[in-house]
Amino acid sequence: MDIKLAGKKMHLREFKEDDWTAVHEYASNELVCRYQPWEPNTEEESRGFVQQNIYDAALLPKKAVRIGYYRFRDTAVGWHS
Repeated sequence: MDIKLAGKKMHLREFKEDDWTAVHEYASNELVCRYQPWEPNTEEESRGFVQQNIYDAALLPKKAVRIGYYRFRDTAVGWHS
């Protein structure tokens, strides 16, 4: 099952392979990571994060789902599990 929720200015959906660049844009920023339990991501870590979420989303039964937050022009602004 592919999860998608949409509103006028923002929509939520499961990750796609090419989302790693948008994830990396915010996850590599020191200011974003300042109060997070993780350090700024390398490109490899951002790719791995997205790939792991795609893999997890395909498992049945689903035990957890991480959804990407997208707004305007399909740009990632965060995620939630």
